[in-house]
Amino acid sequence: MLARRCVVVTFSLILALVVVLSACAAPAPAPAPAPAPAPKPPTPLEQVIEGAKKEGAVIVSLRSGFPPESMERLAKEIKAKWGVDLDIKLIPSTDMPKLAAQAIMESEAGATPSIDLHTFTTQIVELNQASVLEQVDWKLLITPDTNPDVVLEHPSMRGGIAEATSVNGLMYNPEKVSAAEAPKTLTDLADPKWKGKVGVMSYSGPWADWCYVLGKEKVQSDLQAIVKNGAIQGPYRSLLNRYLLGEIWFAFIKSSYPGMARAKGMPAAFRTLDFGDFMETAIVVRKGSPHANAAEAQGIFPAL
Repeated sequence: MLARRCVVVTFSLILALVVVLSACAAPAPAPAPAPAPAPKPPTPLEQVIEGAKKEGAVIVSLRSGFPPESMERLAKEIKAKWGVDLDIKLIPSTDMPKLAAQAIMESEAGATPSIDLHTFTTQIVELNQASVLEQVDWKLLITPDTNPDVVLEHPSMRGGIAEATSVNGLMYNPEKVSAAEAPKTLTDLADPKWKGKVGVMSYSGPWADWCYVLGKEKVQSDLQAIVKNGAIQGPYRSLLNRYLLGEIWFAFIKSSYPGMARAKGMPAAFRTLDFGDFMETAIVVRKGSPHANAAEAQGIFPAL
């Protein structure tokens, strides 16, 4: 009886030992897989690029000097950099005040903007007052190789990114008059010997700056004398055309235009009169633009 009990106890101990050894030999359970990392949200620039791909087209009005073929080159550069195919339609900006007035009229009428992207100068102030422009945060879109100072941060110019800096002054024909003889001040343009040979811009914004610096009475007096001396008046592009035709020897115009004249084979020199009247030409996007992403994608390219 005692022997049987011993056998049973011994068997139980052996069985328990087998169970313990089996448990020790069993592989540890595999750790639970780590959760997949959350997808990284797209950057503002990536969102604009994706939006531009869907829109596929943009209508732009740029300052004078961009030939239609330059838009083909720009489209190729945008595609090479971001893989975006853009059909860019160019409307040359021959009269910025007129285009600004058109933008305000479209906005007041609730019409879809006829132009997605513009270049403007002082007109941006008026357009912001009329709430016509998209308030693009360009600093979130520009690439690291872009100078952040191109983003215009003054409240009156908000929503703009500088595309070019120019100065108003005198373009003159060095084959008609030497540098020593050419006018050096606004007053000099009224000299009778230049009768009928002068053209002055017809924009009110820049002249307001001149009145602020030189005094309203002086500037008004000088301009009246200049016009009385047979000067023509008109927008920048009109003055350039009259200069190219040889109708005028002098044009009070932006500093970017002498290069355009020389490109057309007409000699041209430039000097400031009285002081340096610097201004920014900036890119802006129309509020409600059907191609806002494409406009923004193109907008940062001139600043690269």
